[in-house]
Amino acid sequence: MPATATGGYLTASATRLDTHAGAHHRFLGVKGIAGHAHVTLADQEFTHLGDRADNFDEFVTTTLATIDKAITG
Repeated sequence: MPATATGGYLTASATRLDTHAGAHHRFLGVKGIAGHAHVTLADQEFTHLGDRADNFDEFVTTTLATIDKAITG
């Protein structure tokens, strides 16, 4: 992903990743997904990357709780 004059590469790259995730959701469906989330330095909201975590610790904690719930019910 080439860098932009005002935002570097981060926002453009995350936007592409969000678009790609949306394509996967349409193609594969979301029925079997236990949960999905993301953490990023970009300030914008993303439609297809799941819930936004404010920091990496929150992301890891939420992900582990989702896995535990999926395994133990």
